[in-house]
Amino acid sequence: MLAKAFQRLKSPSHHFPKKKIDAYLNSLQEKVEKLKKLQEEQLKDLEELKKSILEKAFSDEWIK
Repeated sequence: MLAKAFQRLKSPSHHFPKKKIDAYLNSLQEKVEKLKKLQEEQLKDLEELKKSILEKAFSDEWIK
């Protein structure tokens, strides 16, 4: 049964056009790159926020 399914997938009528697959994968790659960049920016912002909070906490700025 599995062999029959594999044979059907190997037949040319069940293949997706290479151009569509390439376009889809390129689209996914662009999205991944955008998400990576956004994640890096957010991490940088969080580090800056952490630093700012710690500076205020240890300078008694919050107590005033």
